[in-house]
Amino acid sequence: MQKILSKAHQYFIKKYDFCWVPDSRDNPLAGKLSSSSGIKDIFYLGNMSRLSAENKSLKKYDILILLSGPEPQRSYFEENILRTINHFNDKNICLVRGTTKPLLFDSDAIKTIIHLADTPTLQKVIEESELIICRSGYSTIMDLDQFDKKVIFVPTPGQTEQEYLAFYHSSKNVNYFIIKQNEIFKNLPYLINKLL
Repeated sequence: MQKILSKAHQYFIKKYDFCWVPDSRDNPLAGKLSSSSGIKDIFYLGNMSRLSAENKSLKKYDILILLSGPEPQRSYFEENILRTINHFNDKNICLVRGTTKPLLFDSDAIKTIIHLADTPTLQKVIEESELIICRSGYSTIMDLDQFDKKVIFVPTPGQTEQEYLAFYHSSKNVNYFIIKQNEIFKNLPYLINKLL
């Protein structure tokens, strides 16, 4: 199936003069997903993140939780995370929800809630955090690549590119870890205690 899809992509890409890829040829963030085999006139644009590690902010948060993605998975992720970390009252936790909908589960452990974060706010909370828990979407990975942070990826179930990217980066970077969404209750507390 992969070969058939690759041929289909190449057929459509060849109709254009150039193919731009938001990645690096020599050190790809997307691994084999940005491979250029069989495509001519491909240009690698590098990391296209809107963030950049400019400041060395003092640590404010032990944990930053970044919620993103389509519903209903975003809400499942939020509820599972909040129920699991509810007993970490001794940690300073920031939650960036990615929505203005009402909170699904009220957690006493969350000290700061940001419903929607603009670019400066997102950059600031990432810089001020020691550990980040988030999805493993490509734009998130491009953003986090700008910083030297411990990260726990929770790929969106059924999104094979997120699963691949999480495994790819956790195998390359000793500060990157992966948990499946259905293993949050079992494994997340252990990883948090190990990393903080």
